[in-house]
Amino acid sequence: MEDKRQKFYEALAESYRFLPEEDEAELARVALVRYLLRGTENIMSALDVGCGEGFLCSLYRQWGIEVVVGADSAGNRIAYGKEHFQGVSFLQCGILGNSILSKSFDLVSAVEVLEHIDDPERCVMEMARISKKYVLLTVPNEGKIIHTVCPQCFHRFEPAGHLHAFSTSSLETLCSKYFNVLKVSDNYWINHPHFKKLVLPLIRRIMKGKNLAGNYIGLIGIVK
Repeated sequence: MEDKRQKFYEALAESYRFLPEEDEAELARVALVRYLLRGTENIMSALDVGCGEGFLCSLYRQWGIEVVVGADSAGNRIAYGKEHFQGVSFLQCGILGNSILSKSFDLVSAVEVLEHIDDPERCVMEMARISKKYVLLTVPNEGKIIHTVCPQCFHRFEPAGHLHAFSTSSLETLCSKYFNVLKVSDNYWINHPHFKKLVLPLIRRIMKGKNLAGNYIGLIGIVK
């Protein structure tokens, strides 16, 4: 099963890249990460797990983080990152079964990764082990996993490879076992504090209780 999954992600890397010019949602994910990092201090090193091509890693460098490492299981994506993003180190490995020493990075992030892992709790626990201080996670904000059926083999599968769905409460409950949660949000597009305080109540009245949540859930915490 693991070998098939690896082939799936390598094939996915051939079809499109997690770069703004190919995936506009990448900018939204980055915006959520930037919001979650507000108020953090003394982040001099960062590991991004499931880094894709390394776009977020390149931004970490621009934001002043001196040592940045991206890790991804797809060799195609790692090769692209090494060629295009200078100043970032890349590792081809998954979060589980890696050889990274404990407390190696000030920040360990995983953006849209947890939903792909067989055992999400092991992933969170491993991130907490590697981090000196901060752990940052984002996941899709979806109510359930929707499968489709392959017309050739009739196998049921989720097109993006998602194995789990999360809510803000389920993500916070999982993460709070391993680190102290500082911030959690499911509405990245309305996260400006003044906007939320002054305008959001009016929008809620106009929309009469309709769901205002964004497409992603983000969380950041400090390891215990």
